[in-house]
Amino acid sequence: VDHGIFFSAGTDTSDPLPALSPLSASLAPLPGRVRPAIKSMLRELERLRRFGFHVAEVQRAKRSMLAEFEEDYIQREQRPSESFAEEFTALFLDEDCAPGVEERARIAAQILPEIPCEEVSGIAKLYDFTKNVVVKIATPLMSLRSPAYTCWSVLQACRQVSLPRPSLDLPSEEEVARIMKDVTAETMEAWPPDQDDVDGRLKRLFEGCAEQLLPGGEGGHGDNAKPREVRAQGVPRPTRASEVAVEDEKLGEEVILQNGLRIFFKETDLFDDEILVKGRRWGGLSEFQETGMFSGGISCEAQVNQMCAMMLGICGLPAESLQECLEGKRVDPSPPTMEAYTTSLDASSSPADFEVLLMLIALLFVRPVPSSGSAGRLSLVKLGLLAWRLAEDRDPQSQFQRRVQSAVTGNHPYTWLPSLWRILRLNFKTAAQIFNQRASQPREWTFVVAGKLPKKERLMTLLESYLGSIPNQGGENERVNDLTMREAVTPLDVHFPQKTLWEDVHLRMVEPKGSTVLSFPLQLSSSSSVSSLEKCAEELREIMQLQLLVRLLETRLVEVLRFQRGQVYSVAVGTDMGLSPPKMGTARKGSLSVRFECDPTESDELVAATREELQRLRDGRAAFTKENVSAAVEQDRREFEELIHTNSWWAGTTLDLYFSRCFVAQPDVGSIMSLWWTARKETLESFNEDLAQQLLTAILPASGHSVVVAMRPKGGKVQAQSS
Repeated sequence: VDHGIFFSAGTDTSDPLPALSPLSASLAPLPGRVRPAIKSMLRELERLRRFGFHVAEVQRAKRSMLAEFEEDYIQREQRPSESFAEEFTALFLDEDCAPGVEERARIAAQILPEIPCEEVSGIAKLYDFTKNVVVKIATPLMSLRSPAYTCWSVLQACRQVSLPRPSLDLPSEEEVARIMKDVTAETMEAWPPDQDDVDGRLKRLFEGCAEQLLPGGEGGHGDNAKPREVRAQGVPRPTRASEVAVEDEKLGEEVILQNGLRIFFKETDLFDDEILVKGRRWGGLSEFQETGMFSGGISCEAQVNQMCAMMLGICGLPAESLQECLEGKRVDPSPPTMEAYTTSLDASSSPADFEVLLMLIALLFVRPVPSSGSAGRLSLVKLGLLAWRLAEDRDPQSQFQRRVQSAVTGNHPYTWLPSLWRILRLNFKTAAQIFNQRASQPREWTFVVAGKLPKKERLMTLLESYLGSIPNQGGENERVNDLTMREAVTPLDVHFPQKTLWEDVHLRMVEPKGSTVLSFPLQLSSSSSVSSLEKCAEELREIMQLQLLVRLLETRLVEVLRFQRGQVYSVAVGTDMGLSPPKMGTARKGSLSVRFECDPTESDELVAATREELQRLRDGRAAFTKENVSAAVEQDRREFEELIHTNSWWAGTTLDLYFSRCFVAQPDVGSIMSLWWTARKETLESFNEDLAQQLLTAILPASGHSVVVAMRPKGGKVQAQSS
């Protein structure tokens, strides 16, 4: 199918009404390509009607469906209560069957394999264009309000040596009927069968990289490849067999493979069908700051490199080919994403497909993204980016959030989105190079693996065969020092405004809605030190105390603004120190924000009420009580008990500790986890109303300045006030 004429296409069998059960096909054509896109889709449906499916296609579809039923069956004991409630509601109201997970899986395993390919192909014969067919076509107006669509339509028309339609690019009913008639009269051949074995495609691709890979085998790995047991004193082991964690000082095991890649793995029984893989390395978007008259902010290529890579093809395969390989497998891969100072990778799989996931990660490193592609595919990527960019400008919440970021950071270029002109000038070669560079040095990466892992011997064989064989660009395999990588990061010079600022953002809305953010500058008093673990621990305790203070503030403001005044829908208090430079010895800084939604006409009144309540907290007229603190601590404990019974918490927290400032002072993740656990316990036990008062006064002094950004319905020009 020609990808140069549409964004996406698909089929559906959902019921718009209980009495209807149609076969639906939909597509999103490129501007100016509505007619050829419709014809292309109809041609493929007609091909299916005439020739049906290949046996291999049906088998992959069956495996994909069976994998979903199998996953539900394996996880039946960890199924959330909401799904039971929905199933019983449908049984009561709609008289739908409610056989339960086990019976549904049994029925699927019995019926699906017995469905022959001929019966599936017979369903495709219902795509008959000579009978009852409904066609719905919608497209934007060609006007100055849709510049990307209009320009692209004109460009496509010029390429086709035709004139663009001045009003609507919609085919008439007669044109659609003629297209259908022409398609049914065409002579066509069956879709060609697979040229290779799809099930073995990934394996063959990996084996084809043998000359690039490092030699395997235990003997070539040296002592570094031997797993080291990581112990964390006082840290319990989570288990599904008990509501509370079991005392066990073994946190997990750590290994540094022959290429310098560091892997921490933790075996848990929390979920029977889940293995999580999280990876991270230093270096992110801050490395790609642009300057110049016609550019600024973060490089457009850096901001969109992930999307470009997905469209050009990761792991050595186009997106559609990779999707074919993963049909029927419970694998959720995700390409690396860039944040301010780091690049991260998140993926998951079933234990049965863990080897496939490791193979994909290895291919991500050894098979770089191509720097070029077909003109149609590249045009598709650019148009997709333009559509995303224009959607950001049309969405009120996105516009408001950008204005908040701009106000709080003093309009720092990091918060700027790429312009339409910059997207049109996008350099795909540069974008591919940025993506490939992130995945070129395994010795700079740290991976954490948690879940229902294979036996240790089998696990080590898999890790060494796939991840340990990835070569480093340049040939150097010795792991880079963590402090060296941290200090090499380019910092962002972000500052909170030096004076109080009030900005009203007037936006077009269907229904009037107000959203207000009140932000204050935040800077910790403690700072970490490379040579002092105690200073790092002091900073850690201050962060934990700040988290409790935020919980107290949110509870108080909910009580005052929502329950006493009844003027807000919701209130949220949070902190953001994500742009604070990671350099050791510098105090973290960021912002503390209060966000609430309300009637736009009451926004000013509620901001004044928030400031008044904060002042009452400072001067003691409405200070936090012992009961307030006890309730916040108890709520924190209960939420924490739920979190530690998830693999995502253990994987995420362990990875965070590897990249924490404490790890620089004490490079042992077990000791740092023990320190973190102890600091949290001590903080919860020692936190009281007096400490909360002191922390509030230090963090939010009465003389401090603030930033207020309020979203209001469009009715005048955006106003900015400062004092």
